[in-house]
Amino acid sequence: MRKLSIFFFLIYIVSTWNAHAQDPQFTQYFASPLSLNPAYTGYLDGKYRLNTNIRQQWRSVGDPYNTVSFSADMNLKAENYLTEDKLGVGLMAIRDESLDGALTSNYIAASFSYHKSLAEDGNHILGLGIQLARNFKSVDLNRLTFGSQFTGAGFDRNIPVNFEGSDNNISYFDVNLGLLYTSHRDWGNYYAGVSAYHLTRPDETIFSDIDAPLELRATYHAGGTFHINDGLSVLVSGLYMKQGNMKDKMLGSAISFQPNYKHKIYLGLWYRAKEAILPYIGYDYGEYSFGINYGIPVPSILAYKPQAIELSLIFRKSSINRLRLCPRF
Repeated sequence: MRKLSIFFFLIYIVSTWNAHAQDPQFTQYFASPLSLNPAYTGYLDGKYRLNTNIRQQWRSVGDPYNTVSFSADMNLKAENYLTEDKLGVGLMAIRDESLDGALTSNYIAASFSYHKSLAEDGNHILGLGIQLARNFKSVDLNRLTFGSQFTGAGFDRNIPVNFEGSDNNISYFDVNLGLLYTSHRDWGNYYAGVSAYHLTRPDETIFSDIDAPLELRATYHAGGTFHINDGLSVLVSGLYMKQGNMKDKMLGSAISFQPNYKHKIYLGLWYRAKEAILPYIGYDYGEYSFGINYGIPVPSILAYKPQAIELSLIFRKSSINRLRLCPRF
């Protein structure tokens, strides 16, 4: 296990040298709106929303990567959100751990948005959002072992290791922007958005004598909901994300069954290009939403089958005049 920690740590060091670092990503991007697009801030069919996402991956290969996020946002004009312009405010925090907790990242952001109704009936809405963020990253070298600590009979972690010109704790300021268009119809809705994260191109390497600006992350996403009847709908969504040389392409669909006002069940399937098939199950109970997905790798990597599982939980406080649902996916 420790040997794998060394391997992944070296990968991290090389990646910072070449500025190919990649942000934590959620398969249920539709359940983590503020990490997908700042323009989603406050855009909901209610007064406020609380989100949490938990993701674990690569457990079958070595020490798992653990990512947890929490966000809270609210609509400052919750009662007439379709026909009136509105403001949204929110907070987001993401904690990412890898190398058995030796490498940690804590990302905190404040979000603000403005949504403009382009028609009197509220069928067309354009939103703009901004995030002001701070990231705190640290590396605990005492939790890792290195080649210089190998004695022939094993690793002696009491042997000191020195990385000259390095800083185990770094932090930086960040700015993110997003744009979102939505259209509401009697048969459903559709939307399209674009976002850009890390506009400040912050330097996140632990080595003081190396310039390694974090690459801009650009995301394009779109989707829609199509009502078959009062209790049955089809939801589709997809995204294209690019950060440096890293690309992420996802496309999928879900069917929702609503036997009554309080209960709704989602059965879906997503595909991450050249990586995994992602079955998804969701359940709404009143103001609560729960989702779970599991990644099935396609193909397996170096004979390994890296496992990834993700959970999401959302609470939406409904408004008095609940006119029409905002896009869920």
